[in-house]
Amino acid sequence: LFAVELMNRLIFVKFLEDRGLVPSDLLADLADTYNPSTYPQSLYETFLEPLFFGVLDERPSERSEQIKQVGFYTDVPYLNGGLFRPHENTERGFTDESFDVRDAVMTSIIEFLESYTFSADGSPDDLDPSILGNVFEKTINYPTGDPS
Repeated sequence: LFAVELMNRLIFVKFLEDRGLVPSDLLADLADTYNPSTYPQSLYETFLEPLFFGVLDERPSERSEQIKQVGFYTDVPYLNGGLFRPHENTERGFTDESFDVRDAVMTSIIEFLESYTFSADGSPDDLDPSILGNVFEKTINYPTGDPS
């Protein structure tokens, strides 16, 4: 479930980039800025976890001072929805913060997503937003067992 939600979050941020709702190349800029010798935690823990749970899931007035000082997050809006809400599996004792992702994996995923544009212009590297919506619907319903 964590991997599915992570991919949904990354794809949605890429969609927001391509629509101009967040700074363009936000994910690539975060990946390019990350340096393991500078930051003690992984790329995911250093930049993506705060982006998901401290920025996209928090109203600007409620964001921590630490988050407010990260320039990458300045123009990122609050999204009032469940996609960026941290999840907790109380039955098994897991939270989203219980997981981490290797830097090489995160970088590869971001590079892969950067090779596509989410638009309806019809270019070979474009992904139609209606297809994206269908994929989100299927993957979000997958964990609940709802086949719709």
